[in-house]
Amino acid sequence: MKKVIAILSAIVLVLAMGTTAFAAEFTPSVVEKDAPTIVEKTEGTSTIVATIVDKNNAEVEKVEAGKLIITPVSKADTSTEIPTESKVNLKKAYEELSKADVKLSDLINELDADVKEAIGKDATVDHLVIRDMFDASLVDAQGNLREIDADHRLVVKFNIGIAKDVPVFAMKYNKEGKWESVYAIHNNGDGTVTCEFDHLGPIAFMVADADSAETGDTSVSLYVWIAIAAAAAAAIVVLFVLKKKANTVA
Repeated sequence: MKKVIAILSAIVLVLAMGTTAFAAEFTPSVVEKDAPTIVEKTEGTSTIVATIVDKNNAEVEKVEAGKLIITPVSKADTSTEIPTESKVNLKKAYEELSKADVKLSDLINELDADVKEAIGKDATVDHLVIRDMFDASLVDAQGNLREIDADHRLVVKFNIGIAKDVPVFAMKYNKEGKWESVYAIHNNGDGTVTCEFDHLGPIAFMVADADSAETGDTSVSLYVWIAIAAAAAAAIVVLFVLKKKANTVA
């Protein structure tokens, strides 16, 4: 019995240590899951995956399939479509977020006001969990990277299975190697989000920790596993004590 309890206690300890592996917290499936799915539109013989708009929100260009490449961090090394420069930046951005001594607030705090408004006055960006991480690259007919100039934005709708009314936040990794908020992200209430990007690169979608189980992420939170292991250990201890008392009475 002591060995069983010791093993369960060790499991709880290991899992608890695992919760601090990332100072910038990820849902457990981030390094395995696919990229968010783009909501496409068919117009004639073309499949439209995004639009480019000007400062007045007027559409100036439709982006067809194949010209916007979305690559999850899980496929940074295996994708044959992602441009080399984008692959390097995606891996660099992920490695930066994975450093144990770096918190989200060390990287980006401009979202704090939005987080407080959506979640509560005591909330900060450090209350957010990264649920999706991917690269978004706009390319031309030759496969070369295209930039979005200061007068335009790229509008994309993603299906991420997000629950209705759950606040979603997003940040991007810029050319200077710094994280900043995206121009806009909106939860449409039907599992999709509409994003407006003023430039592309590595992107992270984030939700409040309490919302992470409601966002279409089928993985079980690490905290849930800790609770399960702790409950199991406690149950075994109780059964052991009851059994010992019964043997004493007998």
